[in-house]
Amino acid sequence: PPVAAPRRDGTSGAPLLAAVSSPLEAVQASLLAAHALAGGPWWATIATSTLAFRACLVPVTIMQMKTMSSLLGGPVGQHLRHLSMLYTKETAAHPEARSKAAQLYAKGVRVIFKRFQINPLKLVAAPLAQISVLLTYIVATRDLLSNGALDLSNQGMLWFT
Repeated sequence: PPVAAPRRDGTSGAPLLAAVSSPLEAVQASLLAAHALAGGPWWATIATSTLAFRACLVPVTIMQMKTMSSLLGGPVGQHLRHLSMLYTKETAAHPEARSKAAQLYAKGVRVIFKRFQINPLKLVAAPLAQISVLLTYIVATRDLLSNGALDLSNQGMLWFT
């Protein structure tokens, strides 16, 4: 594995971004490589790498924002608002037919999405990507701490001490 035992100077003996077999090992190797290259305290490495990982997710966030903008504005938004108004009127007039109205509403939304080529998965892509990167980052950092490759005993700041 790319995670090697730390040296006395606090750096790792692992080659920079050695062959990795999982995203977890890739994050661990990148943290160790960033710390070895920068040579600063671990808190600075963790803060800087967090910003770098977040910067890598900017394109996914932009894609989500564009999809949301096209969904809420313009003709798509008008069609969805009209459909919602029809659903509200129908359920108010016939409360017993709420299930049927909900099915028709869902079908209407699917038709609108298909007509305007909107992929609903693009709306959740950014949060899913951010959550998965965050969890991988947390597990990788905890694993480095438990293996002894990351020592915060004398390099901590604020929340790390």
